[in-house]
Formats: sequence, structure tokens, C-alpha cells
Amino acid sequence: MTVGVSDGSCVHKLIVYDPAKFKYMKVGHTIVTRETIRREEDGIRTIIITKNSKVFMGAPMEVPSAHDTQADRIVNPPPAEEKSVKDALGSPAKKKITVKGKVVQEDEIKTVSVRGEEVKIKTIMLKDSTETAKITLWRDLATADTRPGDYIQVTDVVVNIYNNQASLQTTSRSNVKKSEIPEVKKVVTVEGICIDDTEAELFLDDESTLQIELCILLSALSLESDEDIMANGSFKLDVVCSGDRILSAIAAT
Repeated sequence: MTVGVSDGSCVHKLIVYDPAKFKYMKVGHTIVTRETIRREEDGIRTIIITKNSKVFMGAPMEVPSAHDTQADRIVNPPPAEEKSVKDALGSPAKKKITVKGKVVQEDEIKTVSVRGEEVKIKTIMLKDSTETAKITLWRDLATADTRPGDYIQVTDVVVNIYNNQASLQTTSRSNVKKSEIPEVKKVVTVEGICIDDTEAELFLDDESTLQIELCILLSALSLESDEDIMANGSFKLDVVCSGDRILSAIAAT
């Protein structure tokens, strides 16, 4: 949980990792904290509350009204700039970026120890048209509803380098949500075809497959019957795909 708090002179970002302390984080309440972690995050003074931290209810206090707006910007910041997976992996350390792609692999949730606290993490592999990257989802995001085949957006990730291998990991600002399947233009080489009534499955030279309506395929090849589709061997198509389905196609040279 992330909240904005004011000490009367400035606004801080408060990150709460212990669910048992969520009940204290209500608008208008005054709290006193002990045994917290303090650091700068994106130029904002940040207080981190863990399982080992102490939170006390305090006496009411007045704060400048302008602090309400500042706190709202802290709690609801716009997501970081979206980049391709390849560009994200090459980003400077600590620079937050947003990525979007298809989940192609998902590991089991596991628990690691961070400063004496047991924390959930999950690793997924995210692929777009440029690259595939490992993304480590931390804490609450480890239980995000992601499955292989889903197209998702992961906001505000940062690069992590380990053993000279770049990967991505979520931050306290990160969010995971389902996204629309992107449309991609490309040229494919068809090596084989399987026809089922009005649908066709194309076997490509990279051993992947794509689905297409038979009428779209016949129109692209200027054919009236499916009997002659493979008569001259393999052929190329210039296609627009959404996932594994071809939306439009024309013959390519």
C-alpha cells in the first residue's frame, strides 16, 4: 500500500508492506512511526513500513491544504514511459519504464527473505516483437492474475543486472494489468496448410503456426479453390496479425 503523508512542512511517500498495519492508513488519521526505512525515491522522501516497524495512532494535526494535492500526485503518479522490451533491457539503472507484451512463461510463487521479512516473488517471461525478458514480480504483484498467453502491461519496472544478464523487476510504483493484443505487420513464409471448413492453419518456415479465415487466404492468393494453394510449393504473405490470428493478408514477393 502506498499513501501520501504530511508532517506539516512537507509531504512524504509512505509505503506499507505489512498488511496488519493497513488499518492505520486512513485519510485524516494521524500516525507516529518507528523503526522505518527512509530513503529518496524519484526525488521524493520515502518512508517504508515493514513487519518490524511500529505504527501508533497520534493526536489530530492540521496540515496545509496544498499538501492534499501533492499527496494525490504521489499516490497516483502517471506510469513511466512505455518502451519496447529490447529498449527497456538497455535502459539506465534505476530508470523506470513501462513494458507490454505476451507472457510466454510463468514460474511458481516463492518466498525470499528481505531484511528479515519473508517476501513473495514470481518470475515471468514477457515477449514482444523485439525481445523476451525475465520480469520479477515482487510482493503483492507476485499474486497478480497472469498466465502464459496473456498480454499484459507492467508499469514502472527497472533493470536488474546479475551475472552480466539484464532482467526487469517491479518497484513500489509498479502495476500489472491485462492489455489488448497488439496488431503486428510482418512477412511470413508458408510451408504447409491444414484446412478445417472455413478456417485454415498455416505452418510457417520458423515452425510456428498462424490461423486465418480461408476466404482471406484465397483472396490474398487470387484463388477460387483451396485445392491449388500448395501447388507451387511454399509462398510468402504480407500479413497483419493479432496474436496467432491473421487479420488481413496479401501475397508477398
